[in-house]
Amino acid sequence: MTIISMNDLENVVEVEHLCAEAGGHIFVTEKGNVKLVVMDIDYYENTIGKVNNAKLVNEGLLDL
Repeated sequence: MTIISMNDLENVVEVEHLCAEAGGHIFVTEKGNVKLVVMDIDYYENTIGKVNNAKLVNEGLLDL
């Protein structure tokens, strides 16, 4: 799990590299509390695809 502070968001290129190194997403904190999750587009699309597939499976189960 990769965690950075809000101050680190100023360097967008570095945040992009951190996302790639972390497997697609990083957590952003403010005063020690997680406030945001930043993810690259590939990780986002993969995650949304999984959510959509799970919804389809759920709908199919409801039809049984």
